[in-house]
Amino acid sequence: MGPFAAPLAATYRAAVAVRNLAYDRGWLESVRLPVPVISVGNLTAGGTGKTPAVEWVVRRLDEIGRRPAVLLRGYGAPAGGPGGDDAPSEETLLLRENLRGVPVIADPDRGRGGREAIRRGADVCVLDDGFQHRRLARDLDLLTVDALDPFGGGHLLPWGLLREPVRNARRAHAAIVTRADLAEPAIVEVLVETLGTLLEGRPVIRAVHRPFSLLRPGGAPPGRPEELRGRRVFLACGIGNPEAFRRTVAGLGADVRGLRAFPDHHPYTGADLSSAALAAIHDGAEMLVVTQKDWMKVRSLPPPGLPIVGLRVALEPLEDPGAMEALLVQAVAGRGW
Repeated sequence: MGPFAAPLAATYRAAVAVRNLAYDRGWLESVRLPVPVISVGNLTAGGTGKTPAVEWVVRRLDEIGRRPAVLLRGYGAPAGGPGGDDAPSEETLLLRENLRGVPVIADPDRGRGGREAIRRGADVCVLDDGFQHRRLARDLDLLTVDALDPFGGGHLLPWGLLREPVRNARRAHAAIVTRADLAEPAIVEVLVETLGTLLEGRPVIRAVHRPFSLLRPGGAPPGRPEELRGRRVFLACGIGNPEAFRRTVAGLGADVRGLRAFPDHHPYTGADLSSAALAAIHDGAEMLVVTQKDWMKVRSLPPPGLPIVGLRVALEPLEDPGAMEALLVQAVAGRGW
């Protein structure tokens, strides 16, 4: 980073502290919807795997008889809303595809998005990437923390990746340590203990991103992740944690020949895919593999000259998720719904 990163981070820290104090003291008022709101968020700028966590929460709510909807900012979506449907983000498209029948509302004004969700029949709203979005009141704050890079280098933006100081994790009602299988067990144990102290004993569960299916071009039926075993593959991704993707694919027994990492939320072009395909061929790969998030954008591009598939993952708790599910039940029951 440049010489101004540390001073800018100090300025950012001060601004975050003032904003949080304003909400804590009631100087800034939060909008409260007439239905329960459950937030899934993180402390760092991207890469914690919160989207699979949102899916997990929505499915648990559906199992207990609720009618959930998802509210998200919709990265890159216009502010005209509600819905931001003129240019839906890849997260929006992904959630709509994986959660068929569930309203997924992309709108920078999350209160307005929530009212639209209620109009569509929702009786509980799940706020995606909501830990810092304190303008919308919530009944449950779930914090996702990536075991591979839990605290973004330990520095606030732009020096590091932290959106706010680590101690602010104490606002969370529970934490989910994602990708717990990809980090050293001793590191995961220390992280769980640290979060347990910050959350004063509230639930902290370990979870993994389990490969779920392979997505194929042209609407072909999904394949099984095990089909990558022994295949020579080249990876391309525009996500916050490319190394996590590499380890996940390697864990399936694939022969990972290389990885082309684009910036998070990268707007893919045909030239990007062709470039990745050329690098794959140079490295002796027989297939391109991208994340489902990237698949939302590349599937409509011209074929890159190599077979290409998207890898869909799903969050799976490593421990009994009963404590987390009890919090969900309490959050929706506490509002009288």
